[in-house]
Amino acid sequence: MNPARQACVLAARALWQDQPSLGMLETANEVRVRVRADADREVSRRVPGVDAIRTWLEEAIAAGELPGPVESGRRVRAGKARR
Repeated sequence: MNPARQACVLAARALWQDQPSLGMLETANEVRVRVRADADREVSRRVPGVDAIRTWLEEAIAAGELPGPVESGRRVRAGKARR
């Protein structure tokens, strides 16, 4: 397994244990910051952008490697229809 991907999945698991209501995009951004700051130089150089991390997290959730975020129950209101 890719060491950068593994570090990102582990960081997301820890992050969702502390803050289970974080959304996927917020989590991917925070994971990127944490892994780049905490990891050794070899791993931190291989950490991709937020979109790739988000894909890794979605794949890990689908494979059962990682429990997903808890749904917060908040709903996004759709904008008004144009007339």
